[in-house]
Amino acid sequence: MALETNLNVSPYFDDFDSKKDFYKVLFQPGVAVQARELNQLQSILQNQIEKFGDNVFKRGTIIDGCTITKHDKVPYIKINDLTTNGLQVDITLYNNLYVKNAANVEAYIVKTASGLQSRSPDLNTLFVNYISSGNNFSTDSFTADETLTVFDKSYPIFNIKVNDGASKFANNDSVVVMSALAVQNSTGGMANAAQFVANSVIQNGVANAVIIEANTTANSTALILKVRPEYSDLISANTIKFRFAAGEQIRNFTSGASANVVAIVGSGGVGSITTDSLGKVTAVQVIGQGSGYYVEPHVTIANNSTTSTATATELGELELVAETFLATIQIANATSVPIGTGYGVTIGEGTIYQKGFFSRVASQFEVVNKYSNTAFDKSVGF
Repeated sequence: MALETNLNVSPYFDDFDSKKDFYKVLFQPGVAVQARELNQLQSILQNQIEKFGDNVFKRGTIIDGCTITKHDKVPYIKINDLTTNGLQVDITLYNNLYVKNAANVEAYIVKTASGLQSRSPDLNTLFVNYISSGNNFSTDSFTADETLTVFDKSYPIFNIKVNDGASKFANNDSVVVMSALAVQNSTGGMANAAQFVANSVIQNGVANAVIIEANTTANSTALILKVRPEYSDLISANTIKFRFAAGEQIRNFTSGASANVVAIVGSGGVGSITTDSLGKVTAVQVIGQGSGYYVEPHVTIANNSTTSTATATELGELELVAETFLATIQIANATSVPIGTGYGVTIGEGTIYQKGFFSRVASQFEVVNKYSNTAFDKSVGF
């Protein structure tokens, strides 16, 4: 057999031996089937397949697919060892995510390679597709020393940062993640931002919320209202009083203006808090990341504990920030040649005959040469 793993051990007991010339395992009705018999049966059949395969195919033969496409311009970005907030970069977490700069130039991360600034030229490296160039590895470019944001286009909540933990809370108080609202006017156009200014109270007949800001740029067809619950509703922990839904009509209590809620911006975010002896929130753990938060939700705490004595004052001082990005990182300086092109290949999905098996090959991208697309001597194969 092509496999070298010894399966004639507990709990498998696969003692198949081709020299014993057994070609079939028979089972008797009413007699328990043993693991040894089931495993040996698979080995007999696999042995037959392998003998046929070896007679027809050379090992390593591509049976189907596995098309190799060469990419002679694969943009790379070298980044510093630490994130902008001083944490160690873990490059393995960035695969299949996106990065963007302050000008909103975006790139998709197709591969990463670990490194260190002390091991120049092998720094932590991102291999990317610039979004504006499609999927052909064209070389739009970020620049040296730029700060980049690493994010996921499903916009989950990666972290909830505690800027001010206030006091008088308890560990079993509830974290309230209140999504922003996308609202339109009665004719389906963007609602008038001037009618929904910060600190206004909106209502849907049951629920109330205070507008934090009205955003006209995050969505081209709807006004985005970032909102928070009223403090009195948080103290009573009456969640119905700050729950809104798509399809509802809202009214500005101050101006009398109305609008239709066409979407809730994100859902599924769940957290829990840790407090110290004074009830100060020291950390918020993200239990459920949710998705769809392309505008950050407002995060606060509702009192559902007999030991919590937080008042409107403490709730006003509390400052929790939902981070819908994984990290902010910095491109290395110009001396390390942080921007350039390497060489790579894409292997399409297919089937290959190897070690007696007709094995599926997943589609994959491989970097052949990290920092140059000329003057190298390497081969690519299975």
